[in-house]
Amino acid sequence: MEKCLRAHVKTLSPDCKKKVFGSDHKHLNIGQYQKAHPGPSKNYYKFTIVRNSWDWVLSQYNFLWHSPAQWPQNWRKGHWRRGMPQSIIKKFGQGEHTQWSFKEWVTSDLFRFSTIGSTSWGRQIYQNQLDWFTTMDGAKHIDFICKFESLQEDFERVCRDVNLPSLKLGHHNKGPTKKHYSHYYSDQMIQIVAKKYAKDIEYFGYEFGE
Repeated sequence: MEKCLRAHVKTLSPDCKKKVFGSDHKHLNIGQYQKAHPGPSKNYYKFTIVRNSWDWVLSQYNFLWHSPAQWPQNWRKGHWRRGMPQSIIKKFGQGEHTQWSFKEWVTSDLFRFSTIGSTSWGRQIYQNQLDWFTTMDGAKHIDFICKFESLQEDFERVCRDVNLPSLKLGHHNKGPTKKHYSHYYSDQMIQIVAKKYAKDIEYFGYEFGE
């Protein structure tokens, strides 16, 4: 197996990665990983996994607001404040937003908050997926981009590239939504997500309703 590094955009759980690669390294963007491991990262095969922006936002909401896992529980209890400016903490400091509906979150000032370049997990959840493997100088350090929509097929390509036997991926941490993501959006919400994640939508070629 060749040495490889996954730029860990929040599309898959660390549990899933541990089952495949034997590693439970937590979420790091490519810049953070290069800083922590400046030597090895230069020679590694680098891949990432991205997802349709509108589908990804709904998945983020389900995880943060409804997951029984320890981290989102801590987030709801107050960890969401980490790395946030005082203006945001003051406005949402009582934590009422942890009871919001999906529409209330997407149409809020909290969702629109810009977090480019942040190293805080609480703020990174609002970044474009593209930011996870783009360094501050604008360079994109990646060898292959898997799409969640064709994940098994794309992951088999990764396996071939790193001389790893083909593996069948499971589906862990399934969200509570049963219908297609587009069912949960109003026209206003569609446009808000389109504006906030315009870089991702253009770069990866995503469209609403796919």
